[in-house]
Amino acid sequence: MSQESQKLIYFTHTMNHTFITKKPFYFFRIPINKGMYQKLKIEAGDSKNIDRSLGMLEQAKMFGFGKIWIACSDGDWKVSGEFTATEVLWEYKQMMDVYKQLMKDYPQAKEFYNLYLNDPSEVSVQKQKTWILFR
Repeated sequence: MSQESQKLIYFTHTMNHTFITKKPFYFFRIPINKGMYQKLKIEAGDSKNIDRSLGMLEQAKMFGFGKIWIACSDGDWKVSGEFTATEVLWEYKQMMDVYKQLMKDYPQAKEFYNLYLNDPSEVSVQKQKTWILFR
């Protein structure tokens, strides 16, 4: 069964976190330098103030500079407020199908984030878990 044919379930999530940030350049929502994720994890690993329960947050762009964050109490960027969210449980590269449905369901949404709750290098494709947050 394709993920696109499944009905998305939405919930509310409140964020109030400070993050360490990197700003990669994106081309069709894919960072040109894919090593940026690992570089940020290494940099964040040096901090004693990392919130490892939150995962990695990303604000991709169709074309241009976006942001990738890891929650850290001494970070340089704050994301706060209430978001509508949906959970994605499969391979990250299939999220474009979810975004198409999400934009049909919430055409007024303007701000989008991917909250990666686990690392694809550490879990199987079937266990990859992401929340898409938007408002």
